[in-house]
Amino acid sequence: MSNKEKRLNNIKQPRYIYFIICVSSVLFIFGIIGWLVLGSKKVESALKEKFLIHIYIKDESSQDAKDVLMEKLSNNNFVKTITFKTKEMALRDWYMNGGEEFMNQTQENFLPESIVVNIKADFVNDVSITKIKNIISGFENVSVVQYPNNIFNQFVIIRKICFYLLFIAFFMVVISLVLLSYLIKLIIFNNRFVIRTMTLVGASNRFISKPFEYRAIINGVISSVIAILGIGLVVFYLNNTFNEVKILVDRQIFVIVFLSIAFMGIFISWLSTYISISRYLRMPLEKLY
Repeated sequence: MSNKEKRLNNIKQPRYIYFIICVSSVLFIFGIIGWLVLGSKKVESALKEKFLIHIYIKDESSQDAKDVLMEKLSNNNFVKTITFKTKEMALRDWYMNGGEEFMNQTQENFLPESIVVNIKADFVNDVSITKIKNIISGFENVSVVQYPNNIFNQFVIIRKICFYLLFIAFFMVVISLVLLSYLIKLIIFNNRFVIRTMTLVGASNRFISKPFEYRAIINGVISSVIAILGIGLVVFYLNNTFNEVKILVDRQIFVIVFLSIAFMGIFISWLSTYISISRYLRMPLEKLY
């Protein structure tokens, strides 16, 4: 076989490697986005589970009044756990938060006693926390009620990020369908003489499209495996490099992400192939040239 014939034969071969690379890249990005979106729900839940309200008690309060206040707080359905913090414990926390230099100038422990209430996650929202604060403020011997206000802004930011990530994922899927349709057209163009021959001998459209669809499903499986391996390597690296990522490493999340990738890989490959081959089979034979 001459060099020219070899070059022509190579040109006619379907470039499925480009198809697999394209699908794998899209699935990889889709999987990373899905992991972050699902993980953000876990991060938000973790923040809610650790939400604390600090209730500062008046200095003149008696021990009986403190016990009564603890009992009243414990009877509320929004309370998960409740802890009493003495002046000594408050002073120790002050030191841990960098207040040692200031305290060295003062011989008296002026920090008040407090009650730390861990709120149930279902009640951690702006409306419920405001109501809870009003309830607690109405109790006797309560001086100040404090809680981290910025946590609600963090929830809003997390949800906005999730929305934008989902939009990017949808955009990537649309772009991938467009790119894959062009790749399928090239593959069909390389096989146009085979398609014409099969048409002339009376082969049905379904018979002609089956090999392309089966090949698309195989390519989708290969692309899914490549994307899953890529995501696994990225997660493994991040998990061993940054401690903050550990909260996002969850078996249930990965099962959902990997199953979604497998489904998307097969579905996108099959759908783009089916649309392209159906369009070509409806064309007049002359247009295949």
